[in-house]
Amino acid sequence: MLTRSTAGTASSPPTPPAAPIPGRPRPTSPTTERLQLLLAHRPNVSYPTFTAKTVATLDAMSGGRLTLHVITGGNDHEQQREGDTLPKDRRYDRTREAVQILKRAWTESEPWDFHGEHYDFTDFVLDVEPAQKPRPKISFGGSSPAAYKVGAEEADIYALWGEPLAGTAEQIQTITRIAEEAGRDAPTFQVAFRPILGRTEEEAWEKAHATVAQIRARTAGGQQLTRRHSLTGPENAGSQRLLAIEGERHDRALWTVTAAATGGAGNSTALVGTPETVAAALMDYYDLGVRILSARGYDLLETAREFGDQVIPLVRQEVARRDAAAA
Repeated sequence: MLTRSTAGTASSPPTPPAAPIPGRPRPTSPTTERLQLLLAHRPNVSYPTFTAKTVATLDAMSGGRLTLHVITGGNDHEQQREGDTLPKDRRYDRTREAVQILKRAWTESEPWDFHGEHYDFTDFVLDVEPAQKPRPKISFGGSSPAAYKVGAEEADIYALWGEPLAGTAEQIQTITRIAEEAGRDAPTFQVAFRPILGRTEEEAWEKAHATVAQIRARTAGGQQLTRRHSLTGPENAGSQRLLAIEGERHDRALWTVTAAATGGAGNSTALVGTPETVAAALMDYYDLGVRILSARGYDLLETAREFGDQVIPLVRQEVARRDAAAA
């Protein structure tokens, strides 16, 4: 969720920093003290021992606010642009090894060896400690059987794209079962959406249709949104799932037309409505067991302001009410 920076502006004195969080080292940054950092990382571009050093350093500098999101890569051509020729399932095998190495690197204090299929080294020990204990958290995503297995068995956070409630519940059940079979608790679940907000339902839907019209104008004649995302035939299972959803409107506020217009490119399904409607829709996912609700608007800055001011307080209020009732 969003937080406000503690920095001031050029025309006003800086806001006094917030009180330190109990049990957490005071960060060295003069700007923020509570803003969490999510760093995306592809194992094919950096050897995991080097990644472990880099992430530990960043975690120490931020006072223990870093989470590493590991991206295996779902498109062969995109991976080959950076010299990665492994087929998809073997990429997940490499991701497993990389995550296992990171975990050991952040928690072992004596030199150790690793001899795997993709990585091989001896006598390694980390010379900088992360601030978080026992280690920074590892986030992971994917919707193929290979992804489910690696993420369920290794990740701390499992990130999903916004699907109808039934599809999300199905994925949560699958991942939880695999984790239990591996003898561990299920990862924390995260679901990502693109909120489109309005003061009224009518205004929100007008904005939604205007957003899709802009997307279609940019992709007229088959023009891709970016070099990374084709409008048709995605290789990754997550995009395939988004495009296979039947119908346009689901549950309380989910709209899939934005996903169809972008070719299922990443986090692209929308929650459309007033702040109250969108907050209630997010709580429906909370009730499924989702504990991290990710939101990124198509109008990044304006949606961040609206979402932070109008939706997050409602969600926090409802979470507190449910948790109190459960206790």
